[in-house]
Amino acid sequence: VTTNSDQTTTYNCSNYAQQNGGGIYNAGSLYINYKTTANITYTGGIYYNAAATNGGGIYNAPGSLCGIGSGSISYNYAQNGGGVYLAYDNEENLYSIMEMLGGNISANYASSDGGGIYLDTSTCLFLSGQAVIGDSSAKLAASVTTNSDQTTTYNCSNYAQKNGGGIYSAGSLCIGYNLTANSNSSIESSNLTGGIYYNAAATSGGGIYINTNSTVWMNSGTICYNYSTTGEGVYLAGSLALGGSIAITQNDVYLNDNTPIYVCAQLTANTTATITPSTYTSSDNNSSITLVKGLSSEDENSNYTLTEDDVKKIAVTPQSSTSESTSPSTTNYTLNLDSDNNQATLTEQNSD
Repeated sequence: VTTNSDQTTTYNCSNYAQQNGGGIYNAGSLYINYKTTANITYTGGIYYNAAATNGGGIYNAPGSLCGIGSGSISYNYAQNGGGVYLAYDNEENLYSIMEMLGGNISANYASSDGGGIYLDTSTCLFLSGQAVIGDSSAKLAASVTTNSDQTTTYNCSNYAQKNGGGIYSAGSLCIGYNLTANSNSSIESSNLTGGIYYNAAATSGGGIYINTNSTVWMNSGTICYNYSTTGEGVYLAGSLALGGSIAITQNDVYLNDNTPIYVCAQLTANTTATITPSTYTSSDNNSSITLVKGLSSEDENSNYTLTEDDVKKIAVTPQSSTSESTSPSTTNYTLNLDSDNNQATLTEQNSD
């Protein structure tokens, strides 16, 4: 949707909404080949729609439920949530919930946040099965290039002009978990063979942007080949708990203000993630910096004791430094398990 120099508007889309829900405005229950007993695979989709504000493909209004089992949500546009927007009503305390068991959300565009999906405060998104946000066939990292003629080339799937190329989360994001267990105030693992691939954000969080209000649980699935200037895979400012067979590869997790990640279950993949601290030294240059913690909660059954094996599976991005008087240098770091405090701290690796 383009505003021209003569103040007219060009609509390069199919359906268009002046506010929310370019393709679908869901204020009830929307099911797309979701948990059906019929042997049917829905191969259609929601394509080429636009909304001036939120939810280019689907806008899930406060109190609504959306379930997706297959199909595509692609080539949609909005300010926030190019593909899908999950909304919350603070006054009525109504929040929307979405479960995605399969299908694909790809090639959507947000002029602000959440290229693929935007989760408002208190909303919930569950990803499991074969669900994919982006393009799982990608073999190279996403990129965004400004050309000599000032045009831009987008080599990516979903894109956000600000934060959260794949997903912008201000709510609860459960990756590798299902919806039904949440009704009992707990979550239950449900394997995700898909993941979040080949998305891009101009500012932060190519795969996922986790804001200060958000909690993200990840028990399975892959985050790979996403791009952003800060936090290629994940930008963490809220809470992130990792466990199981997750793989964050060819991407990093950027720790805003050195926000630590939590381990909530044994990490079973050979390499789980690479974390990038916002700073490699403490403010007083003496105290250690804690970057990983074992999960501790009021529910003792949810507690987890961090192990040496878990710590070894989390790498640290080397620190690069340059100055006018010296050539570029790199300092390598590792994590050191502090068993007494159920945490791991940043330690400079010996050069020898």
